[in-house]
Amino acid sequence: MNNLLRSYLPRLFLRGSLEIVDAHGATHRFGDGTGTPVRIRFLSDRAERAVLLNPDLKLGEEYMNGGYVVEQGSIADLLHAAMDNLTQAAEPWWSKAIGHARYLLRRFRQFNTPGRAKDNVHRHYDLDGRLYSLFLDDDLQYSCAYFEDGVTELAEAQLAGPITLVVVDGTWWQARNLLKRNTVLAALPQIRFSPRTPSNYRIRREPADHCVATVEALAQVLGALEGAPERFATLLRPFEAMIDTQIHYATHVRGARQRHALHRARKARRPATPSLLRERAADVVCLHGEANAWPARRPGGHPAEIVHWVARRARTGETFEAIIAPRRPLAPAIPRHIRIPTERLAAGESWESFRARWTAFARPDDLICAWGRYPLDLLEGEGVALAPARLDMRPAAGVYLGTRAGSVEECTARMGVETPDPFAIGRGGARLAALSAIVDKMMGP
Repeated sequence: MNNLLRSYLPRLFLRGSLEIVDAHGATHRFGDGTGTPVRIRFLSDRAERAVLLNPDLKLGEEYMNGGYVVEQGSIADLLHAAMDNLTQAAEPWWSKAIGHARYLLRRFRQFNTPGRAKDNVHRHYDLDGRLYSLFLDDDLQYSCAYFEDGVTELAEAQLAGPITLVVVDGTWWQARNLLKRNTVLAALPQIRFSPRTPSNYRIRREPADHCVATVEALAQVLGALEGAPERFATLLRPFEAMIDTQIHYATHVRGARQRHALHRARKARRPATPSLLRERAADVVCLHGEANAWPARRPGGHPAEIVHWVARRARTGETFEAIIAPRRPLAPAIPRHIRIPTERLAAGESWESFRARWTAFARPDDLICAWGRYPLDLLEGEGVALAPARLDMRPAAGVYLGTRAGSVEECTARMGVETPDPFAIGRGGARLAALSAIVDKMMGP
């Protein structure tokens, strides 16, 4: 038996009694010995691999194709034991990986070329006549009623001889359009019936109460035409089992479709940035921070910390500046990068003094505008509270321009705005001036 299958099955089958004879004759037992005993025998390694890679599809296909046989119990007992244990077992990593790869490649696998369509039709419909002889009459036709017009109720139809029943399968939209476009089909007499019960297709909402699934319609029509509804009720058993399986997975198993649906969940649409800036002009605060940050891969580095913090209120022009004395060793290249001398940084105010002044300047209803999230995340990581309403102006400016915004200095050039004189010392003051110019441009007069 495949090693992955042998290692996973003991964790899957915790209850019941399952015995598997692999293609090499070795017997493997799983479960706690309770319930109906089930014994299956794989007839080839290929069948084992097929069930391992795609159990949802191949467990049934390999049974029908003779890849394995049920020597004790029945296929229904096997399915019941599997469903009974699925809620207790976690999906293995290799199954998740296969499911994810199958989801990513689904468009290529579903691409229906003419050659593939021809093969599909051949496999589904070019069946041996011996199959049809099991349930059709001597003429290989259903014995049913003949409808002279398109509105006759099935129960009122007169038995006039054998007919060929043509079933249009597809969604309601597809079936309706197929009849509109195919004049031969549209010209045929139509069977209309009233369903005895509402559709059992519980995983999908039908357009109306009288609408049923194709297989349900077929079972009801054949049962009425042949006068033996119970005989054709067995057609619905696979249909109902499929529905129960889908509901089980939807309620107990978090599959790939649900995982991806979490990422596809649509958030509430936000107002456009210029409109938001105009609506909250009195609350807009432009922020910029410079950090004492060592190179990430340099041995002996230290955590980054804010050493220069500047802000400006867009409407009033009120500014805030703090040069904070480093609390950790100063990275050698930082004074040159942020254009503040080492001596000036060393003489900066204490962290406690900065926090007290910033708390007095900030307001809970501020709308913070920054170029990127790094300085904000860094300051919050040190325990300084910032207003929750924020705008990252870099992507917002890109949307406004219809192209990449670039750096804050490049963006001012692309917008055609003139950058005012720096509002504070060093690179932070120059970048705050550029950011303010961009915000003022997008906000408008």
